Order: sequence, then C-alpha cells, then structure tokens
Amino acid sequence: MSLKNISFLLLIFFPLCLTQAQSVEFIQLGETIGDSSYYDIFQKNDTEFWIGGKGGILKKYTLGKSIEDIPYPREGNSILRINQMGEKMILAADKGTLFICENQVWKVQKFPNLRNSCFY
Repeated sequence: MSLKNISFLLLIFFPLCLTQAQSVEFIQLGETIGDSSYYDIFQKNDTEFWIGGKGGILKKYTLGKSIEDIPYPREGNSILRINQMGEKMILAADKGTLFICENQVWKVQKFPNLRNSCFY
C-alpha cells in the first residue's frame, strides 16, 4: 500500500474515531484520590445513582446536578452492595450488617454469627 493510500485512509478514519469518543465524568467524594473507595454504584432510576463505599460512604448522585449525602444510621461499616427490592433499599455492609430503608425509615439488622463475613 502506498503512502498516498495510507494518508487517505487516515484522513477518513481519524474523524470517525473522534465521533465515537465518549465523555467520562470523574466523581471524587473525598479530598484526595486516596480517601474515596467506592464498592458499589447502584442506578435507582434514570437520573439517580446511589454510591456506597469505605467507612460508610453513602451518596446520591443526580445526573448533571449534584452529589449529596444520604442520611442513614451510620455505624462506620463499609457499604459493599446496594440493591432495591420493590420499595426497599438494602445496603449490605461489612461486619454482618444490613441497612434496610422502607418508606424513608431505616432499620439495621445485624448478624453476629457473620460478623467476620461480608455480604456481596
């Protein structure tokens, strides 16, 4: 293949590559990169995401708007998994703990026999 043909192909394919590029938004909750460990991101609806992580991080991210804390009975447990069952939001945490929110009321369920286990 000649240099002329290669140049022609590059001129055609380079703009196509640019149109396929994606936009990535970096979400930083802590003051430095080292203090934000996210273990789960759950899409609650079309525009709302819940973010859980190390030391009890629980945030709500609304697309194009803001990141805000979600108030819940923090015990310092890392949030490992977030799930929704009907109207209930369930947070699986370390130390054998579940946080369950139904009708904006939080309940904490502990499993002492599973204290050294993690729910995923």
